[in-house]
Amino acid sequence: MPTTYVSCGVSRRDLDKHRGISDGATTVLQGEGGVLLAAIVAWGLGYSASCDLLAAGAVGCPSPMRSRANAEQPIVLDHLGTPWLETTADQAAWNSGMRECARRENICVKISGLWPLDRAWRPDRIAAPVRLVVDLFGPGRCLWASNYPVEKLMCPVLDQIGNLEEVLHDLSEDEKDMIFRRTARRVYRMA
Repeated sequence: MPTTYVSCGVSRRDLDKHRGISDGATTVLQGEGGVLLAAIVAWGLGYSASCDLLAAGAVGCPSPMRSRANAEQPIVLDHLGTPWLETTADQAAWNSGMRECARRENICVKISGLWPLDRAWRPDRIAAPVRLVVDLFGPGRCLWASNYPVEKLMCPVLDQIGNLEEVLHDLSEDEKDMIFRRTARRVYRMA
């Protein structure tokens, strides 16, 4: 039986609402009562975080994801952690946040939503961030997602797959199968 996942989106605008709070990400991600992740665990649900906090450099790996209390909770970080790579500082912040999240064995990353890097997912434009994430997390903690229907407006699904296969050309067939199929089956507990 597939696991239901709770998705929480956090944007820079959300973070701006919580300026002055010592850890705005915790408030946003855990909800006003600070119990969202605890409830998700109790209900046996998964947690999917779509956020650009890593890119904003505001928090690194968001606090609920870092917590040892949530170490067994499966968390899926959407859209490659939403890399915001316009400046060297942006690149360093995203890179640091992804490295911190990679140390948490319960966090997986979706290779999806790459249109901010390049609308056509051209291999030369997406290769560096995709390879960094795959190298940090390993194929067993990376999963491709089409981000359908939004992404099809920029890059059709078959082009996404072909371009990712080009970027991941040196991985074994087994490793590619993990990224394109098996990791998602395991993480989302699909038969």
